[in-house]
Amino acid sequence: MLETAPDGLFAESLIANFLYAEEDNVKNALSVLEHLDSLGDYDWIALVKDWFINNGSITVKARPSIHCASVAEAAEKERLAAQRQGRDGNAEKAMLEAARAENEKEIPSEIIGILKSSLIISSGMN
Repeated sequence: MLETAPDGLFAESLIANFLYAEEDNVKNALSVLEHLDSLGDYDWIALVKDWFINNGSITVKARPSIHCASVAEAAEKERLAAQRQGRDGNAEKAMLEAARAENEKEIPSEIIGILKSSLIISSGMN
């Protein structure tokens, strides 16, 4: 953050500490910056050497598994087929037809009779 928005580092730290922290926290935050400012060229060179130049690295080499590749390929083909079927509307059309058939069923006469009598009773106009 110091490299990309140095003003933000100070502003955010000072505002947050002013609102929510005690005075010692502000002094501690500024003491870190004072310490970084006090480092000399050789200190920074040593830091870079320790962390970036002389630091060991790990390289992982691997061969892809033919079995895993074929399983992944088959799964991808199934996914694409299901997506195409949905895109063509076959699955949606079947759901729509089932919903339409359910909605077009006749309402039983017992339920209609209960509804008519309850509406008349509760209307308050009798």
